[in-house]
Amino acid sequence: MAALAAQLGPTDRLIIYANVHSGAIDPSKPAGPGNDAIILWSEKKPEVRAFAVAGGVWITAAEFAGMVHKVPAGEVVVMFDACESGAITPLFLRNHPDDDPSRPEAVVTSAKFDQVANFAADGSMGLFTEQFGLSLQSTEGHLEDAVMRAVAATEKAAIPICRKKALELEKLGFRANSCDQQPTVHDPDGILAHMNLE
Repeated sequence: MAALAAQLGPTDRLIIYANVHSGAIDPSKPAGPGNDAIILWSEKKPEVRAFAVAGGVWITAAEFAGMVHKVPAGEVVVMFDACESGAITPLFLRNHPDDDPSRPEAVVTSAKFDQVANFAADGSMGLFTEQFGLSLQSTEGHLEDAVMRAVAATEKAAIPICRKKALELEKLGFRANSCDQQPTVHDPDGILAHMNLE
């Protein structure tokens, strides 16, 4: 991020697409802006998530948002394909101490704050990542159109995937319908509608 901060300025647009793992630091509480970690790297799953954050193996969503907010780009689009990724949205839309409320920002997440992000049916990648890639094959319209196609396709494709894994999720302590994946789009400044796909 430091390199981006040195290279980008107010006439630049920063688009971040991350297909990562994330989730509540304290699994006994819902994921949210103060209780969400982004797993950017990890050799093995830590026994205690808070130790992974404290040791710098995982990064909190708030820390990641702070890094992004320090990049002086004129517009920012953050897209996350991760479990419980909807928890990060407030950190990018005017609910972080480093946020510049005058800078246009958009956030797209592959799942709500209380939902898992499914893998594609073949297990090769995240379901939203797969659907977004397919929607970008059309060069008609704007980025908003591609995102909305991916949102609709993800919700539809998640239904049979979720049916197959509902019992497994319940055994792990999740709600059976937590895999009813519903991506979220927050674009209060309407910047996605101004980005041509061509």
